[in-house]
Amino acid sequence: MNSEVATVLPGGTNQPKSTRYRFSAEDKALIISDCLAPQAGGKASFTEQQKALFIRTAELRRLHPLLRQIYAILRWSGRNKRWEMSIETSIDGQRALCERPGDFEGLVGPQWCGTDGEWRDVWLEADPPAAARVGVWRAGFREPTWGTVRWGDYAKTGSDGTMWRTMGPHMLSKCAEGLARRAAFPEECSGLYIKEEMESAAAEDLRAAPSEQAPEQAPKEAVGDDAVLADWIQQIEQAPSVEDLDDVGGRIKDAELGELSKKLKTPFKARQVELLQLQDRAGGA
Repeated sequence: MNSEVATVLPGGTNQPKSTRYRFSAEDKALIISDCLAPQAGGKASFTEQQKALFIRTAELRRLHPLLRQIYAILRWSGRNKRWEMSIETSIDGQRALCERPGDFEGLVGPQWCGTDGEWRDVWLEADPPAAARVGVWRAGFREPTWGTVRWGDYAKTGSDGTMWRTMGPHMLSKCAEGLARRAAFPEECSGLYIKEEMESAAAEDLRAAPSEQAPEQAPKEAVGDDAVLADWIQQIEQAPSVEDLDDVGGRIKDAELGELSKKLKTPFKARQVELLQLQDRAGGA
């Protein structure tokens, strides 16, 4: 990745005037092939204008798509009756943005509560929490900036909401953290929502999406089942975090693999357990 001196830097005035992202031609080719491939089972493809906009946005925000810090998602607009691009971040991307000004001073929480309104530092109930909250401390603030979200507003509970069913409290806390970070760091994070915040609303719109591929979009090339299966298993096994594995799971769902998806359940669950164990060890270190 090449870089050059920038006179105006996004993300806070406390940063040194050093460099900002300028993706090389090789990086751009990888981003287009790996991060801007057709979505929704081949029904939706990025236009050249959308590709250019996403790459430029990533450069200005200094977030790298290949590091899974920022994503381009095609979501069906029920109002406009077309596929529209949504630029979203991972929670790790938002964390990187908030670290740059140099005045981030930590988090409070996450915390969860039931319908009794009593906040708890760990959620051990079988039923999902009613709400979650996270507070963000920034230098000069007299109190933390809170992000509070309700389960009913964010949870993706349909048949494709696997992570919400298995890790609901964790997913809800990420939504709360994303909300709190945007409120505490508006210059750095304005307009950037994390994927988990968008999933519920997007699922509603997707149900109204056309079932057939748009005529101007080229059909996907036929690929042997064994090659497709091997490629997905490789992506599952190489996912470096629970969040990245969640992204792979979402792309598997979007790919509409039919019977092949059943063969991916075992490696997906095994990797999920492995990553959770690694996460627990890191937290206890």
